[in-house]
Amino acid sequence: MKRFGVKFGDNDFYSTFSTMLPFVATCIYNRKKDISKEELVTLLKDCVGTFYLLGQNMYEYNHGHEEHTKEYLKSGISIERVFVDNEINEEVERLGCNINHEFFCCELPSEHNPAEFYLY
Repeated sequence: MKRFGVKFGDNDFYSTFSTMLPFVATCIYNRKKDISKEELVTLLKDCVGTFYLLGQNMYEYNHGHEEHTKEYLKSGISIERVFVDNEINEEVERLGCNINHEFFCCELPSEHNPAEFYLY
């Protein structure tokens, strides 16, 4: 795996995914371990709530509803919505211009470059 993406369908969570995906990509790279798509989905679901709080909310708003939002975020990550490598290009081509900055993607780092976050 060289890159992966989540077609979340809600661009309001840019700050969550722009914080989480590079972190996960760097961890995968540092471990020098190939993981399956299923393992990636589990990883993302397990940590998306934490990155919502760290990267986006920090308890400043939506107070008292954080658990509901965490469940919402988890429900938007599934095997059907996670794409790896060439699957990203195929999905972007399939969607055409119907993407509203809600397809969050990240390239794994390399020896001389950090993980790179981008969106469609």
